[in-house]
Amino acid sequence: MISGRYALEAELGRSATGMAWRAEDRLLRRTVTVKLIHPSLGDDPAFAERLGDEVRRIASLAAPGVAGLLDSGEEDGITYLVREHVEGESARAILDRSGPLAPEEATRIAIAVLDALAPAHDAGILHLHLDLDDVLLTPDGRVRVTDLGIGPAVTTTRSAAEAARLLGGDALAPEQATTSTLDVRTDVYAVGVLLFELLTGAP
Repeated sequence: MISGRYALEAELGRSATGMAWRAEDRLLRRTVTVKLIHPSLGDDPAFAERLGDEVRRIASLAAPGVAGLLDSGEEDGITYLVREHVEGESARAILDRSGPLAPEEATRIAIAVLDALAPAHDAGILHLHLDLDDVLLTPDGRVRVTDLGIGPAVTTTRSAAEAARLLGGDALAPEQATTSTLDVRTDVYAVGVLLFELLTGAP
């Protein structure tokens, strides 16, 4: 139980930045997704401060294609984010199960991801951590993007080499491994990487 409110029910996935869980919001009686930030990040005051800045910006974002940020906080030293729960599968799960997608479907997903990110980019918010696990497809085929906020917090509080290791290594845009000068083109590159993998089944 997180903060006496969020009952963790099932692990959805994990990465170098933390673990995602399906949870029940006992206060509002709804299903949510809780991201528990890895202690190696959450214990860093600089990271926590930058993540807090990103959370405040994302909370006011109006972007239908992005899973909404509902809450954030800290419990027993663990930083957590609460997001709208999206029923469906990640693009990675679909690729693992079915193999490369038809060009029409892969392109549809990539365009939907760009459409989802556009309002965030217009608001000056970057993802910087986009991969197949962050692209969710609902049963009716809609595309939702999740996990905004963590990428910028990692990028600005870690060396370029450590940030690259935490956020995806070789899949990142070249500038993420060499410089802190990042903009919307960094996310567009990530969508290109995602499209390539959807089409070929290989990174």
